[in-house]
Amino acid sequence: MQTKKEYEDYFQAWRQALKEDYIPVKKYYSAHDYSQYLNMDEILRNAIHTIKPLESIFNRIGEIYINNFYTYYNVIWPILSEKSQQLNEKIENGLIERWETVTGYKFLKDRYYVVLFYAGKQGPSWNNLSFDKNSVFYNDEEECMLDMISHELGIHVLLPHLGELFNKYQQEISRIDVPDVYGNVAYNAFESLATFYNRKVLNRGTHDFYEGHDMDKFLAIYSELYDDNLDPLNMYNEGVKKYLETIRQI
Repeated sequence: MQTKKEYEDYFQAWRQALKEDYIPVKKYYSAHDYSQYLNMDEILRNAIHTIKPLESIFNRIGEIYINNFYTYYNVIWPILSEKSQQLNEKIENGLIERWETVTGYKFLKDRYYVVLFYAGKQGPSWNNLSFDKNSVFYNDEEECMLDMISHELGIHVLLPHLGELFNKYQQEISRIDVPDVYGNVAYNAFESLATFYNRKVLNRGTHDFYEGHDMDKFLAIYSELYDDNLDPLNMYNEGVKKYLETIRQI
């Protein structure tokens, strides 16, 4: 969305959806790249169920977006534009081709984009918006941002091939209770695999991981599997199994 009118239409669709059903907003999401992997109807119904008790707050957020559109355009956008130029100058060349070479998978889009946002430093960053786009707080540490740009590009290269198995493990593997470890094994394994390949792509250590992913264990497992010339799908599959064996022995 690039105009004030488009934002007005978007939030009006949500107001209708909260009073009726999710259909008015479905058009904004039905063409989403991930719709073939996710049940968008269920996601939108759950979103409405979550938002409905906060309807007045949600509507107020819509008003803030709309009423401040031109302020954002004239004041905030130049700051984000300058930051994007700085990052573009430092992003390593040929990342898409290098990811394709390392993984053996093709990137499904022509280009990869990062959408910078100004507010929300403490909120979530690097959210997937489509197969070629992520959103991120604009003023994180530059070294980390550059590593994460490559990391998230890799996520989009891997997910079309690993998505079905990832969802299967999400449903089948119970959350684990290990100190200082995020309990979602399927997610930790996938993020760790992206970091593993990112270090191959960039040919160095990277700043694209979180301690809670139990990265050291996964990277050790993937290093062993990599020597067996497995493709990423089988790396992920075997990596999850070996990791579960490891934590059961603790």
